[in-house]
Amino acid sequence: MHENPLGTARSATTTLDLESCMACGHLTEVTGCFQLPGLDGPERYLRTRCMLGHTFVGPEFALRAESRAS
Repeated sequence: MHENPLGTARSATTTLDLESCMACGHLTEVTGCFQLPGLDGPERYLRTRCMLGHTFVGPEFALRAESRAS
């Protein structure tokens, strides 16, 4: 296990998580994640990047919902 900057343990092996880019529809890789405080507890945020270089950072539920809609 490794420690990330927020102090929570994460596995040394991670799975590749792919979505669709909101800008162009190409495959998007989740390149990072972190948590911020939310009204109902911590919220997970994702950092994504597609094959064409578009990057997005936002709440996981919003990025995944937008990915499914496109």
